[in-house]
Amino acid sequence: NQKVLSILDPLIIRFPNSPALHLISGSANYELSRLDLAIVHYRKALELDPKLVPAYSNLGAALNDKGEVEAASQLPQIVTDKCVP
Repeated sequence: NQKVLSILDPLIIRFPNSPALHLISGSANYELSRLDLAIVHYRKALELDPKLVPAYSNLGAALNDKGEVEAASQLPQIVTDKCVP
């Protein structure tokens, strides 16, 4: 995953408004137990695309692992509000 990040970081600089790149970066950082960075990237992905459901799931896992259970527990309602017609 470190190798993935070494490829992603320049891409994110070049394409900062890509929710997919932020989602992938969040996942790579999560796998390396870099929870703070993972959360930053998941939140950025959601800022760019509020209907990116996988980012909510991944953000919830990262927040939960970090001990932010209250914040993680609010995500299902946010998904329902933003993603369910």
